[in-house]
Amino acid sequence: MLPNYIIGYGSLINMDSISKTLRNLDNSQINILLVEILGMERGWFVESSKVNYTALGVVKKLISKFNGTLIGPLSKKQINELDKREMKYRRIKIEKENVKIIKQNISIPRGSIWIYVAKNKKSSSNNCPIIQTYVDVIINSSLKLSKSFTEEFIKTTTNWNGIWINDRRSPIYQRAMSLSRKEENKIDKILKTSIPKEFEMRKILY
Repeated sequence: MLPNYIIGYGSLINMDSISKTLRNLDNSQINILLVEILGMERGWFVESSKVNYTALGVVKKLISKFNGTLIGPLSKKQINELDKREMKYRRIKIEKENVKIIKQNISIPRGSIWIYVAKNKKSSSNNCPIIQTYVDVIINSSLKLSKSFTEEFIKTTTNWNGIWINDRRSPIYQRAMSLSRKEENKIDKILKTSIPKEFEMRKILY
């Protein structure tokens, strides 16, 4: 049976976040490759009504592309566990010609490559804003990969101009990270540099 791989493009970029779902995951057996996904758009347009925030999602869009990670190999059982976590998404198989390895002389591995796509596309709102604690999980993980990867991540993500709140002192995200002020400042700096107008519109949740 061929192995399974998942495209990480949001919280699934964070291996600690994945490990909270796949508790018996052996990270030493998992490969993480930096990739570019062609023919899809990533943006802030998946409503998580259970916790009331807007998450990242992807939809098919011919001329679009975004960066992410290729994670695996994963067993069918592990994929099923991720399916339970990503209930607001639909998992589909992505063709290998739409996956490009970034700056590595490595071939796409044999196996099935899956990605979670948005079931419905809905912009952020006052009831379901973009929340900073969710952004932190993603940007913090991206920065550990590289600054250039993070800059490209922000650039190839749409809908930053929606309703965005800073909930760090009253976390809304159920898998929020405990970050130092230094880490928070580092995240804020790259966001402010990359999307200054949108960052300026972020509101503080007291």
